[in-house]
Amino acid sequence: MSGKLKAIDLFCGCGGISAGLRDAGFQVLAGVDVEPNYISTFSHNFPRSKSFQLDLAAVQPDEFMRSIGVEEGEVDLLAGGPPRQGFSKNVPRKNRYLEDPRNELIKIFLNYCEELKPRFVLMENVAEMKNGFENIYTDEVVSRLSEKGYTVTYAVLNSAEFGVPQRRRRAFFLANRDGIKFSLPEQTHSKKTSGGLS
Repeated sequence: MSGKLKAIDLFCGCGGISAGLRDAGFQVLAGVDVEPNYISTFSHNFPRSKSFQLDLAAVQPDEFMRSIGVEEGEVDLLAGGPPRQGFSKNVPRKNRYLEDPRNELIKIFLNYCEELKPRFVLMENVAEMKNGFENIYTDEVVSRLSEKGYTVTYAVLNSAEFGVPQRRRRAFFLANRDGIKFSLPEQTHSKKTSGGLS
């Protein structure tokens, strides 16, 4: 495992993002989630990674760093998909509001980014998060990461346009401290080639 890029997955769920990172050659150091069933499944799927059942809002980033044994700047990639029920279109519009505590977890993720200072950041969320509440959360993600020296790229991508047999639109935020302006992946499937899924 030595020589591999090191990653940590916050709000990891059962490990979907971690599976992609592992397939891409990353060493997933740890996954963190508050739900016991999720973290139990993550632990099963990633036996070589540390598994933490934690409420990240209740644990300071420096305390977490000590528990996992990493120093500032040591992690190559910090990834996460903070819970997004406050943005989801599956929640009636009248029940969506800016101060929903679940939306605040995006800020918690940024707190960890600022403390760990990873080389790269990957955050995934529902498509509505990008433009929701007059872009307030997108603006905060970009401004806070930019202030820490990151170059930020973001977009909404539809999984159906990349060969996945379902329509699933997600917002992705990619950031790095190397000054790289990431190019987004080119669409591989169209409405015609994917049978109308795009």
